[in-house]
This record gives sequence, structure tokens and C-alpha cells, in this order.
Amino acid sequence: MFLSEATPCDVSLKLTVRQYGFKRDELKLPLKQWIAYNRSKQCDIYVGVENIGIDKLKVCVFVVNEHFKYNHVLNAEIPYTLLGEKKGDVEADITIFIPTHNLKALFEELNLTKKTR
Repeated sequence: MFLSEATPCDVSLKLTVRQYGFKRDELKLPLKQWIAYNRSKQCDIYVGVENIGIDKLKVCVFVVNEHFKYNHVLNAEIPYTLLGEKKGDVEADITIFIPTHNLKALFEELNLTKKTR
């Protein structure tokens, strides 16, 4: 679903975009468009399944730009119903333009955020 803009799904991403300085924005766009944008910036996309739940998958998507040395990290929960119907919205949280050397700080921040919710 997250690896190719040729996906047959009609899925939109409802993103909470986290930026440096603790800024946040909300954004909604077609998944295919998001994938195409990242590919146009010569990014590689990797998907890892964090948890297989009763009614949803929890995934982590790493968008890696080796040339400019940054990553985007997207965390999403995908309901199985969305996979079956191949349409709908995926709510996701994304941290953008993380310098490659700063990944440890990102995961520390995500753990703090989860504990304070």
C-alpha cells in the first residue's frame, strides 16, 4: 500500500505533520500523491509492521533520502476494513526532514509523547 503509487487503492492520508520546533500541521492528500512526491525527491520507502492487532495493523514507514541525509518517519494504524474495501482514510502521524544523525532523539520524543497522552 505505501510502496508504490500504482496501488489499486483509493486511500487518502490524514496526516498530523510534526516539524522542528514542536510545530504541527494537519494535511489530507491521496496516498498515491504522497508516494509519488517522495519518489520524485529520490527517496526510498520502507515499511515495517509494528503490530498486528485484532482489527488493524500498526505500521511505521521510513522515507529515506540518502543524498540529502534526511528521513521522514510516518506512523499509521490501518483498519483491516480499509484493506478489504481498498478505499478510505488512513490517519497517520509524520515527522519530517529528520537529519539522519538525529534518529535517536526522534524515538525518545515519540516515547515521551505516547506516555503523556
